[in-house]
Amino acid sequence: MAHWTPGDTWRSPIAVSRKSGNVKTGPVATTSVSQATCPDGKRGTVACPFLRHNCYAETVGMQPFTTRRLNSNTVHNTTTIARMEADAIDALPADRKLRVHVVGDCRTITSAGIVGAAMVRYERKQGHKAWTYTHAWQTVPRSAWKGARVYASVHTSADITAARANGYTGMAIAGTERHPGRKVYRLLGVNAVPCPAQADARVQCETCAICMEPDKMAERGLAVVFEPDGHKRKNSPSAPR
Repeated sequence: MAHWTPGDTWRSPIAVSRKSGNVKTGPVATTSVSQATCPDGKRGTVACPFLRHNCYAETVGMQPFTTRRLNSNTVHNTTTIARMEADAIDALPADRKLRVHVVGDCRTITSAGIVGAAMVRYERKQGHKAWTYTHAWQTVPRSAWKGARVYASVHTSADITAARANGYTGMAIAGTERHPGRKVYRLLGVNAVPCPAQADARVQCETCAICMEPDKMAERGLAVVFEPDGHKRKNSPSAPR
């Protein structure tokens, strides 16, 4: 295991980009952190079903390279990592939207509070929204996030019921099949909106507000659904036309 010291950005457990080059997100700011922050079934958490099993961060495109780099450090304390991430968020100019946790999560109440508060501070600077998703919703209530925009990543109708009971309004469904189309459809007992960026490569998170409004989506009785990563999108140069 490689050692890490403060200032060593190559082997840091966090990576923050002021302007992402990710095709799906578009030019938003992003954060990624070591998978040591993901719920793994230990220390009272319920394991993320994707951890070491078809996780986007481990399988799609060049993302596994970044994930392995983030994991190649000896800093595993979630509070320490959360404080480092919060400091990095505070250092951003906040001149664009912010996607938190392209890789990683906050599996403790303490770490969620630290990162969530930083997300709220980010928005207050220039009004650009910050959002994220969590698989730790079973043990970390939404209130722990200090008002940040957070979706509960769910897989079953029972998950939706339990996440709501823990304070979450926005539901992000990790689907197992391709979207049947671009229109809203019934899934797990709710009205699900297919991720527009997965349906059309011309759409990016930077221009789509669905995942930035968990409360408004819930008020309209809607959830967002993601098909498995890796499918070719329409209007993509590599996609069949």
